Amino acid sequence: MNRALVYIAMKEKDKACEDLKQAMKQGFTEMYGDEVKKLIFEKCI
Repeated sequence: MNRALVYIAMKEKDKACEDLKQAMKQGFTEMYGDEVKKLIFEKCI
């Protein structure tokens, strides 16, 4: 998740989205809230 934020800051959208999708698969949202979903919606869709 943190790496995705760095990629977003560096304008590396594809890498950021890849990391965000992986975070979703690993259950990050269930553990820490809906930040990942929001970022995917804002940056990847």
